[in-house]
Amino acid sequence: MSDSSLYVRKSSGLTRNVSANDAFIANLVGMGILVNAFWVVYASAAYPNADLTSTVLPGLIINLLVAYVYWMLSTAMPRTGGDYVWVGRIFHPSIAFMENIVFVAIMVTWAGYFPYLAISTKLPMVFTNLAITTGNQSYAAIATALSYPNTIFVLAAVIVTFVVLTMFLPVKQIFRFMILLFGIQAIVYVIFIGMMLSTNHAAFVAGFNAKSGTTVDSIVTSGTSLIGSPITYTAGATAIGIVYTMLSYIGYANSAYFAGEVKGDPRKSQGLAIFVSPIVFAVSSTSSTH
Repeated sequence: MSDSSLYVRKSSGLTRNVSANDAFIANLVGMGILVNAFWVVYASAAYPNADLTSTVLPGLIINLLVAYVYWMLSTAMPRTGGDYVWVGRIFHPSIAFMENIVFVAIMVTWAGYFPYLAISTKLPMVFTNLAITTGNQSYAAIATALSYPNTIFVLAAVIVTFVVLTMFLPVKQIFRFMILLFGIQAIVYVIFIGMMLSTNHAAFVAGFNAKSGTTVDSIVTSGTSLIGSPITYTAGATAIGIVYTMLSYIGYANSAYFAGEVKGDPRKSQGLAIFVSPIVFAVSSTSSTH
C-alpha cells in the first residue's frame, strides 16, 4: 500500500477546532492569573519565614524542565487524552487506566472546592470591602448571608452545574466562553496592578486608616505580638516555599491533554502554549506580590 492511500487520523474528530493562541490562553486560565491572591491571604501565613517572591524564578526553572516533557510527549503523540495516551503507550493501558482514576478523583475534588472557596471566602470579602468603601451596609448584609452553610452549598452547586453544562457545548463555543472569562480576568488584573502602582505607601496607609476603622500600625503590632517577633526570612523556609510556588504553576500543560484538537504543527503550537504561559505567569506573580 502506498503512503498516499494510507489514512492517518490526526485528531479525535474530523477537524481541529483549537488554535495555538486558544491553547495558550487555556493554559493561562488553568494556572489562574488572579490566583496570586492566595499568596497574600494563605501562602504568606502558611510560609511565614519564606520570601515567596524570590521563589518565582526557581519555580519557573523547575517547571520549564517538566514542561519540556509535556511538550515532547504532546509533540510525539498529538492525541487527546493526556496521561492515558502516554502511559498507555509507553507502559500498559491498565496502568494508564489506574493513573487516570486517581487523576479524575483529584479533579472532581477541586471542582467542588473552588466554588466553595469562591462563595464562602472571596465573595464575602468583596461585599465587605464594598460596604466599607461605599458606606452601604446592604453589602455587609450580603456578605453575612454568604457565610451561611446552606447558601454556600446552593450557590456552589449552581456554579458546578453551570460548568458541567458548559462542557456539553461544541469545542469552539467552550473556548470562546473561556476566552471571554479570561478577558474579564485580564481587565480586572490590569486595573488592580495599575491601582497598586499608582498608589504610594503613605496614600495606602491613609486610605486604609480612614476606611477600615483601625490602623495599619495597630494591625502590624497585633500580628507581631501574636507570633512573638517580627517576621524574618530564612533560607530554609524559602527553600520549602519553592514547593508551593512550583505547584502554583500547575495548568501550563493543559493543552497537552487536548493535543489532538490543536491546529498547526504540534511543535510550534504546543511550544507556545506550554513554554510561554508559565513565563507570563511568573511575570504576573512577581509584579502582583511586590
